[in-house]
Amino acid sequence: RVRVAIKLLHGGRFPITDVAKERFRVEITNAIKLRHPRLVGTYDFGQTSGHDFLVMEYITGGTIASQIKPGRYDDETALRWCAQLLEGLAYLHAQGYIHRDLKPNNLLLTGSGDLKIADLGIVRDLSAEAYLTLTGDQIGSVLYISRHQRERPADANVDDDAHSAACCMYEILSRRRI
Repeated sequence: RVRVAIKLLHGGRFPITDVAKERFRVEITNAIKLRHPRLVGTYDFGQTSGHDFLVMEYITGGTIASQIKPGRYDDETALRWCAQLLEGLAYLHAQGYIHRDLKPNNLLLTGSGDLKIADLGIVRDLSAEAYLTLTGDQIGSVLYISRHQRERPADANVDDDAHSAACCMYEILSRRRI
């Protein structure tokens, strides 16, 4: 009796390749392992008609991106969101993960106005020996990724996430898109 969001690969903008399927399976594995108040919660996963799916916490407050342009929040709220972003990111890094796609559209707001980091689809597990980044593949959103991450996507590190977080915090604090 809990409202949930269900994520599955449907082949919309991107084709469902073997790499996409494997990335989604890795996302499911990571989402189940990573539990923190600043990350979108994961409840379950499964398969239907041969397609994997992930059952997650349903977040009702929209995205940080949708809040920036109207800017109808006070400075205290902006600073709280920045602190919550850094709290979630510090947890990911402490667990040995790099998000690689921090952007205002991946920062969700709960009904009570708290920030949660979403979309672990291209998270990098620093302890893993195999990566699902092909040579030359750009990982992340171009406005928010560092030059290092653009040039060497397979080598993304905590500094690259820090760059993306700083871009997000600039937007939150200035109430202007980059």
